[in-house]
Amino acid sequence: MGDEVKAIGEDIPDWLYFENRKMHGNYTLRVLLPNMSPEEQAQYGPMLAPLP
Repeated sequence: MGDEVKAIGEDIPDWLYFENRKMHGNYTLRVLLPNMSPEEQAQYGPMLAPLP
């Protein structure tokens, strides 16, 4: 934890990080969320930070 990693943007298909207990990024989850069960939506939806 804390190591710096360098990568080319197109080599990263998706990413996420947590800040203030909110998940930033994770665009794959954002696309899949509407097709999840109501229980999964209730679990994961509140974790997502608003998009800028």
